[in-house]
Parts: sequence; C-alpha cells; structure tokens
Amino acid sequence: LATDKDPRLQELDKELSNLLLLSDKVSEDIPFNAFFASLKNILDGISSESRGLKSGITLCSTLPSRSVPFKIIALLGINYDTFPRRRANLSFDLLLTTEASKMQDPKEKDKFFFLETLLAAENHLYLSFIGKDAKNNKERPPSSLIDEITDYIRLRYTGDKKTFSLITEHPLHSFDSKYFDAALPEFYTYLGTNNHATPTAFFRQPEPSENDTATVEAPFFKFINFIKDPFKYYYNNTLGIYYKDEEERLSAEELFDLDTLQAWAIKGALIRSQDLIISDESRLEAVEKGELPLASLGRVLLEEINQKTIAAHKRFLDETNNREEEECELSVPIIAGIHLKGTIKNIYGNKFIFNNVSTGDTKSKIAAFLECLLLNESGKAADLYYNSVNGEDFIIIKSTEFNTPETKELLNRLIALLARGFKEIVPLYPDLSSSLAELLAEPAVREQIINKALAEKRYISEYLSIEWKADFFVNTKNQDELVTNLELINKVILSKFN
Repeated sequence: LATDKDPRLQELDKELSNLLLLSDKVSEDIPFNAFFASLKNILDGISSESRGLKSGITLCSTLPSRSVPFKIIALLGINYDTFPRRRANLSFDLLLTTEASKMQDPKEKDKFFFLETLLAAENHLYLSFIGKDAKNNKERPPSSLIDEITDYIRLRYTGDKKTFSLITEHPLHSFDSKYFDAALPEFYTYLGTNNHATPTAFFRQPEPSENDTATVEAPFFKFINFIKDPFKYYYNNTLGIYYKDEEERLSAEELFDLDTLQAWAIKGALIRSQDLIISDESRLEAVEKGELPLASLGRVLLEEINQKTIAAHKRFLDETNNREEEECELSVPIIAGIHLKGTIKNIYGNKFIFNNVSTGDTKSKIAAFLECLLLNESGKAADLYYNSVNGEDFIIIKSTEFNTPETKELLNRLIALLARGFKEIVPLYPDLSSSLAELLAEPAVREQIINKALAEKRYISEYLSIEWKADFFVNTKNQDELVTNLELINKVILSKFN
C-alpha cells in the first residue's frame, strides 16, 4: 500500500500489522466471518472525519465559512453572555483601529456564522439557551441574536400572534412530569420510554400501600432543621438548591471586623471553654485560623464578645463543675415511617445543657426542647437546662414534662410533618410565633399580618423570601395550617420557657 500519501491508509496498515502480530500466538484457524467482522470494525473506525458529514450527528465548533446544508441544525448554549463572543478592547492596543482587526472581531465572526447557519438549515433549526438560573430560578435572557430573529419572525407572522410561540421553556429536570404528559407533545424524553402516557417506572415514586412497613432513617438534626425552617429544608433536601456556597478556603483578605455568623461561632467556643479568662495562646490560635483580626483590633473584639457571654459562661462552668461531657446514641421508635437516629452531646449526668448564644431565642428554645424530648424518648431520662446569653439564669424543664401524652402527641405530629416535608413545603416558621395572638384574633386579615411580621424581621431565610414573594401565604389553606402549627409549638414547647 502507498501509505506515504494518505493518512487513512497509514492507519489501516498499522491496524493490519497489529493483526499479524497475533498470528504467532493463535494456533487455531480463525473463520473468515470473524476476520471480516474485525476488519469491518477497523474500516468503520478509520478516519471518522471523512464520513463525519455524511451520516449520524456531527458536532463542531462555531466557526464561519464552515456551514454546510443539513436537514436539521442545532445550536447549543446561545446565551446572552457567551454568544456572540465579546472582545476585550485594551486601550493600548493600536491594532484595534485597523480594518484587518475589525475583520477578526469574534463578535462579527459569530454574527456571520449565525447568518450562515440560518441559510444552511434545510428543514429544522433548533436554538437552545439556558433560560433560568440553576440556583435561584431567576430569568436569564437569550443571546441578542435570538431576540432579533424572534422579533423579526413575529413581525412578519400573519396568523394569530396570541397563540404563536417560538420558544419552549423546558423544566430543570429531565424526569419532570411534563415529559410524560400526553397533552404536551412538544416535551419529549428518551428516559426509558417514548410513550407520554406511561412515565418511566424508575422515576415515579411508588404509592405507599396500607401494609407498607418500609421506614426511612433520618438524622435527628435534620428533623430539628426542618422544624426551624421547612422552606430551607425543602429547597436543600428535595430540590437540591442552595443559595449560599460555603467558602472552604481561607480568605485572601485581612479580617477587620466580625460578621454575625463569625461572632456567633466565637461566642459558642467561649461559652464552652473551661477558663473564664481568655489566654493569649487561644487568641493567637483564632488569629491564625482567620477567625479574629490581627493585633489590638482582635483583642478588643474578643473582649467585647466575652463580656456578652461571661454570665452564661460562668453559669455553665458552675453547673458542670468540671464533670466530663457524655454522649448518648439516639434511637427514637419509628413514627410515620421515619426512624430518627444520631448522637446527642452536652449531657452531664441527668442534665442536658443547651447553650444559646444567638440574639433570638425562639428557634433555640424549640431546638433545645426537641433534642431533650428525643433524648427522653430514646430511654435517657434527662432534665433540660437552657442557658442563654439573653437570660439571667437557667431555665429548667424536668424530665417528667417530656413524658406526657401532650409531648408524645407533639412528637407524632411533628414527625408526620417531616414526612410531608420531603414532598412539599409545610407552612411553618417558628419566628412568626410572636404574631400568633394577632393571627388568632383577626383571621380575616391574616395575610396582611404575616406580610407585616415578615417585613419587620431583621433576617428571614432566602428560601422563605422566595416563597413569600411567590404568594405562598396568599393561599388561605397555608395561612390556616401555619396558625395551627404555631399554636401547637407555642402551647407545648414555648409556653414551658415562660
């Protein structure tokens, strides 16, 4: 073979040479059918470029003068910030003013490529762009070229413009119910079946039967987090949406002040330390970790925080009296198909001490009560000692108060809400407990009361904010259930801290 001119022949020669090497190792005769099948695979795999434009799907980059007529052409990723490309114009670049430079502008190249693509599409042209942000679901505009072509088509369209639509908005996930709805033929899926009427079995949750004894194991802290904020729980655990990315590396900037979260972390560390006086060694360690500013500024901030926590810190040291902290393996009997498990700390003998260093007490009181309730429910009799930087002394709730029909009913109802919280947002937000009396007194204007209460809050979670703006509390059913849940928590939990 004259392999010096054609690279495809070079590749074929190489593959045949590899087959000849096997002749010394194979003693038996190889049937011609087996050899032919092997040779066919080799020939099919040689120089895919030579047949790339003849069959199947051809993938290529967006380069001008490459457009060849095809029956179907698809352009992916035509987003406002990526297509057409933008050139960074540098003030010191003297070549920008030349005609040759203008011809090399990537923006002009992309616009020319787009025009060529329109002319090359014979039957169908498919343009795709990311229409919504994957994190916060906000609208994202398409490329300016898509806006131009859709505006032009609408201008020239002579039919009913109210029902005319060029853009189809697809759901975030490929297993969305729209893809299995026979009434929506424009949504198509390749997930196991092409029949719209019968959704793929492995994406549909089976309906629980009356005799279904399957259980779900859940860490107890997820149960606590759910009660604190069902909106955040649903977004994080069901939708997989997180609005804040955790910074896992040290900041490159010097720290000059502490935000609320940083101050809260230092308060928590101080109140659990065994020394009332902060040593220079502890302060320097915090500085090295990036938790405190340098020099005198860090020393002053640490002293200010210490003054706020010193009373609660002293109560904690007097009560524990150098006793060693214990841990308890939690295993609550199965309720509503959910088995709560985990490890609870801060146990000293028959006392469960909960230190609160937050400005607000409502969620901390609920968390403290529920942790102690779960502790007693799993067989460890313990009194709750609630120690808050906002109080003057411990609030003590005896273990007998956690073993009443009222508290058992509370636990059953809250875990049943948790089971619902996997599938939908449960109307509950403990910080609205301060408005409960007003909500009960004036049921006709509950929406206005809720709106006013949320507007006055210094902080509400991003997840609640999204649903609030989406009129979650306009629904009277959500309003009524919110009041019912707040009544339950206020009656059984918060009332015991008064």
